[in-house]
Amino acid sequence: MKQIQKAAEPTDLTEWRIQYSNDPNFGYTLIDSDLRATIQQALLDEQGRIDAYTEQRSWEHNSHIEHLKAQTHCTPDEEVSYTNMVACYPGPNSESDTPYGAICKDAWPSPKDEALFVSPLSQRCEQRFCYNEDGSVEATSDDDIAAQTTIRQLNLNHKTLRSYRRSAVQGTLGPNYSLSSREAKIRL
Repeated sequence: MKQIQKAAEPTDLTEWRIQYSNDPNFGYTLIDSDLRATIQQALLDEQGRIDAYTEQRSWEHNSHIEHLKAQTHCTPDEEVSYTNMVACYPGPNSESDTPYGAICKDAWPSPKDEALFVSPLSQRCEQRFCYNEDGSVEATSDDDIAAQTTIRQLNLNHKTLRSYRRSAVQGTLGPNYSLSSREAKIRL
């Protein structure tokens, strides 16, 4: 997981919030498709077109706006807070039954389990995960229950993700590499 540095929210979202703050239906469902597209574009740009949880390449057509704090547990203000939004795979109208990432996250974590979720907004979150040559991911520390739970809950060791990562590692190191573990980590 790569740390996401949140940028300023799109001006259109700020203006929308001011305009609709007293609407009895105020919340995410009130946001129209044009504004959602603007928000999604801003999220993809700030994330370098990388899925917030799985680090897959993401574009407008294969991603959706994901709420870090699940909408089920949000107040209307939290639903429309840019700081609660990231871009994730798959797209909103995808027929894919993607068995990992945002689809698995769904309404997790509940308020009582928030400490078990490693958010991509957390400082140094990338240091809490270790990627292996075979493409698997594990918690850097055996004591990091939140990282272990996040990996399990988001199914980050799904065979598809492991295959993507294994290919990336092999592409970086080359076919005939003989690096020490330290050298490999520096190179990666």
